[in-house]
Amino acid sequence: DVGEPTLITMVIPVFSNVAHPQEKDPGAEDVLRRAITQFEQLSGINPKVAWQLVVVDDGSRDKTAGRIAERALDRYYRQYVLRGQIKVKYIEDVLKEEGLASPEDSRKGGAVTYGLKEALREADGYRQVFDWKKQYVGYLDPDYKETASQLGLLLGEFKDKNIGIAFGSRRMPDSQAVARTLRARLCSIVYNAVVR
Repeated sequence: DVGEPTLITMVIPVFSNVAHPQEKDPGAEDVLRRAITQFEQLSGINPKVAWQLVVVDDGSRDKTAGRIAERALDRYYRQYVLRGQIKVKYIEDVLKEEGLASPEDSRKGGAVTYGLKEALREADGYRQVFDWKKQYVGYLDPDYKETASQLGLLLGEFKDKNIGIAFGSRRMPDSQAVARTLRARLCSIVYNAVVR
């Protein structure tokens, strides 16, 4: 139980890894459908929890990933799109504001940063639908090794310990990272060194 009305906003950066909701694609995770289903379950268990999803196309050619996401979301989750619960944004549209010369300068990091800023900016507008008292903002990797279903664990920690920020890491002793490239492992080491 979160105690008071709580808004959870998650950012999912997309590039070329977006699968169509409710269509089988053995080569890609159906990130959007799985996240939405898990958010529905979370708010079903605790009606004091509302959610928003900000999908950010992080520079795919001709905005293809974002457009695929928009069409799929409009087709299968139109009620959420109309309520402003799900939004698709494009890093390409805000390059100058984000201090980027091109989408290649951004990719996932720029998309996550932009998505988090948008989540915070737009949260007040969502009060018309759900009058929240607390807000939590985060992001899910498009590879979906972490899931929205794990949010309940984090919410308990935030509430019980009154903490303000949490990071997950695949370098924790109990984590099970599979098939990571050398580049991914090095980026993870540098990232963890910076945030600690």
